[in-house]
Amino acid sequence: MQMAYFSGDALADTHDNLLLVNVDGRAGALAARLLGAARTAAKALHIDPSRLGSLRGADAPDVAIAEVEAEHPGLAVLASLARQGQIEEVQPLAPVAEGSVAPAFAGDPLGVHLALASSLIVRDPERIGQSILRGTNLVKLRSGQRLDRLRREIAEDVSMRAEAVPVRYLMAQPSRSRQASREPVDPKGEAARTVGWSFDAIHWPAARADPSYREPTEVKVAVLDTGIDLDHPLFAGRVMRYDFSYPDLNVVSGPKDIVGHGTHVAGTIAAGLDTRTGIRGLCECPLHVWKIFSDEPTLIHSIGEYRFVVDPRLYLRALSECVDAELDVVNLSIGGTGAPSEEERMLFNALQSSGALLVAAMGNSRQLGSPRMYPAAHVDVVAVGATDPLDRVATFSNRGPHITVCAPGTAIWSTLPITEGWSGFKIEHEGSRPRPGRKIPRGTWFDAWDGTSMATPHVTAALAIHMAVYGKRGIDQVIAALRHTSDATPTMTGGGHAFHQDYGHGRLNLYNLVTNRPGVGKQGNVPDSQQAARGRNP
Repeated sequence: MQMAYFSGDALADTHDNLLLVNVDGRAGALAARLLGAARTAAKALHIDPSRLGSLRGADAPDVAIAEVEAEHPGLAVLASLARQGQIEEVQPLAPVAEGSVAPAFAGDPLGVHLALASSLIVRDPERIGQSILRGTNLVKLRSGQRLDRLRREIAEDVSMRAEAVPVRYLMAQPSRSRQASREPVDPKGEAARTVGWSFDAIHWPAARADPSYREPTEVKVAVLDTGIDLDHPLFAGRVMRYDFSYPDLNVVSGPKDIVGHGTHVAGTIAAGLDTRTGIRGLCECPLHVWKIFSDEPTLIHSIGEYRFVVDPRLYLRALSECVDAELDVVNLSIGGTGAPSEEERMLFNALQSSGALLVAAMGNSRQLGSPRMYPAAHVDVVAVGATDPLDRVATFSNRGPHITVCAPGTAIWSTLPITEGWSGFKIEHEGSRPRPGRKIPRGTWFDAWDGTSMATPHVTAALAIHMAVYGKRGIDQVIAALRHTSDATPTMTGGGHAFHQDYGHGRLNLYNLVTNRPGVGKQGNVPDSQQAARGRNP
């Protein structure tokens, strides 16, 4: 019987208690007035002036808080909510200037002013990622607020913008109830037949044997996920950067990959070889990992469980740092039906403008009609669907006109953290209050998982290898290469389709991508730019 996938079908499009509020820092008068009101707020809160940092030296006179609220209706709305006890905190998202006040403020009117002012004084405004988040704040409200009404009221202030916060979640599930261990795989068992099947399906052995093949040792690949287990021996020397928390963000997040999803995804891309099981990654690229999930699960009432979802503070900060890190390929095995916020959209665009390739999972909600998922549906993102060992679309894999390519995504063996962890908790009640109860455990060391999450890192690694062979290329050239070299699946070939909403341009063929040969069922010549670079015919 098919297992239930954590496809997000039980989740709303947006968080029901969060707003992204942006203060237009380009409006000099507003910035000065906010800074003046913030100094007044700091004095009222008895904050040590030495902790004010840039606020203390700002070129703005002290000003009465009521005066600023009268001038700016959006600010007045937030202050009124704070006075009613309806705001839990206001969190600036860009890194604040050194020495400034710790910016997670309790939801009182004075704290609101101090937070909004702090959000305009970022640590390094010359960095593109930080400049995009300048003035952006996450406002956490108590439950029961009508967010649509609040957004409209705040929008009446031309100097402020308020948006709902889209929910982002995982695109994977263990494919078996039996969990793998580090014991050698039984050569007569099912596991032995399925370990590495996906590598054979994309012709990885032939690609590595070709003289054209180059390991992407200089290609910077990012994984934004649940984290990574640095203690797993297969990642020795492979992780160049691991960011899992920030002292200026009020998020509970430690180095442990509790869920294991990020470790599994990273393992498919770049894990070393385990000689006893045959499990390994596709390439030897340096990994840059950002943990974008907090260690505190979210209650999902509709399924009666606590699950881990993307923390928007960690996520947007990670995207901003990716912009400034000059990355080459970014793996996003996450998704959600909520359209990107303005900040998320601008950060995607900035990443793409820097030359980074974004690779994202199509989603696991096929049974629900394949709702459009983001970031896969964002323009010029390489959107990846999943196939099974028979080259058929996986039963869970979303379809849609924005799909780019498909790759193996069922029974994918990869790494898991070597210590115990869990995907969530069953719900229990203490009186009338819910709380996390029994843990939902995951495996350790290795396991086979299903999902478009598992298909996506196959394509991420393939594009890193392609970059090592051909050099950095624009997204149009990359998609042209995938279109030319991917194999048409039997369904596509039988129907004569050059493109299919289940498969995109076909199933990834790494050998063809390396050698620039046309895929099964493909016709036409090699694009001129690629032919010149390769110096050969297809």
